[in-house]
Formats: sequence, structure tokens, C-alpha cells
Amino acid sequence: MSGGDELFQRLLQVAVPKGGAVVVIAEVYVDESGTHKGSRFSSIAGYVFYREGAQAFDSSWSAVLSDEQVPYAHKKEINGPSKHFKGWDANRCLSFEKKLIARIHEYSAFGFALSISQEEYERIVSPAIPAMGSSYAYLLRNCLSICSNWATQTGFQGRFAYFFEAGHDSAAEANKILNEAYANPAERAKYRYASHTFLDKEDATPLQAADLLAWLTRNATEKMAAKKSPRKDLRALLRPVDQLKYYDEVMLTALVKAYQGDVSAIDATRGYRHIWETTNDKP
Repeated sequence: MSGGDELFQRLLQVAVPKGGAVVVIAEVYVDESGTHKGSRFSSIAGYVFYREGAQAFDSSWSAVLSDEQVPYAHKKEINGPSKHFKGWDANRCLSFEKKLIARIHEYSAFGFALSISQEEYERIVSPAIPAMGSSYAYLLRNCLSICSNWATQTGFQGRFAYFFEAGHDSAAEANKILNEAYANPAERAKYRYASHTFLDKEDATPLQAADLLAWLTRNATEKMAAKKSPRKDLRALLRPVDQLKYYDEVMLTALVKAYQGDVSAIDATRGYRHIWETTNDKP
């Protein structure tokens, strides 16, 4: 086991104590792309791992990094290629990414990714529902709900330990939302909250997997707006179990109408389909 593996395993022990194994814990690793001011589209994505899966994933992912003599995998840098990947040709980048995708498929239980147009959100939702907060807050709360729904649908009876990248632009907002969830018994139960922790992406390999999905999702949303097909590596990454959603103008308008008292507004969108609602809607 490498030094990086040992650090990550120790972080898991601190952040997700077994506590006598009375409560079963699954781990949710969340990353974001394009949430900075001025970005046209924002995406939040992540993976759910059963605890043993996260530990096995870390060892397997770390072995791939070691073979290539790189300290981490960041999609933006691989796509460059830049930094530790500078000088890599297209075939080497593709081979490396295929190995990473194989590890994600083998060890993660569920993947999710949500995207939104910041301009549409700020134009439609923010003036009508100021308490909803930023587009990042809206996406994150929906991520929590999606994980909760996955647990219900799969019969998972435990709780979630949520992990985020330390120091990212929206870390303070994420911390506030999770603290509020912890303080509210109803939300704590709804989101199956056990804990939340901020880790350096270089030390937490599942966050690197979330980075890959977040980057590719935002890129695909940009392509969708330009009437282009998503990248082949996104298609390769997605599984039928995974869930993607794009909250477009129709969905945001329905949200506002429902908030204003039109209880049928959300029901009217049921069955409304677009290419990012599920992986089965691939163009």
C-alpha cells in the first residue's frame, strides 16, 4: 500500500468511524465544474460507494496512477494535456482514461450528475424564490435528494457520509447546507445524513472520479446547447444505473409556478423528456 493509500484509509477511519457497525455507512463523493461566476453552465456530480468499495477503489485507482507515475487524475489536465500529463499523446490519454473508467464501473454503486444554466436560474428562480439561494445550492440539494431516492429504490437502509473537495469555490456554501441539514431532524433523516468532510482531491481518489464525471457533464451540456453530441468518453463512463439531469427553462419555470401555489406545475412536467434526464435518453 502506497503512502497515499494509507493516508486515504486513515481519513476514512476518522471521517466515517465504524461505531460498532451499528449503522451501515455509504460514502458520497461530490465535485463541481463551472460553478464559478461567469460560467455559462454549472454541474455537480458524484459517486456513491459502499464503504468496502471505496477502499478497494482507492487501491485500484492508485495503482493506475502509480503505473503512469502521476500523483492524481484531473480531467481538465488530462484533456489539455497539461501539468503532470504534459507531453502525453492522444492514445496515452485515452488508454489512461479507459483504465480509470473501468475502476469506476467496478467499484462505485451509483453515479449522478446535474447541470443548470446559471443565466436561466438567476433570471427565472432567483427573483421569485430568493430563499432558494444560488444555482450551486439548488443543484447540491437536488444531489442530496437523488442519493436519498437511490437509497430508497435500492433498499439501502443506512446513512451517507458526504465528501467534498477542500478549498473549492463553493466549499463554504456546501458546508452551510450540510450543517443546516444536520441541525434539522427532518432534513437529516431525508438526506440520510451521517457526516460531511472536506478532503484534498489528491488524497481522496473517489473525488477524482467525481471530477471526471463533473467535467464531462458540463462539457456535454455546453455541446447540447450548441446542438452537438456529447464526447465518447462520457458515453463510455455512463451506466444504465447512473442518473443525469439538466434543469432547463421548462423545469425551472415549473419550480417557480409550484412555489407560487400552482400545485399542478411539477406534475405537468412528469414525462417531460430531454437528453440529460436519464442515461437512456442518449442522443
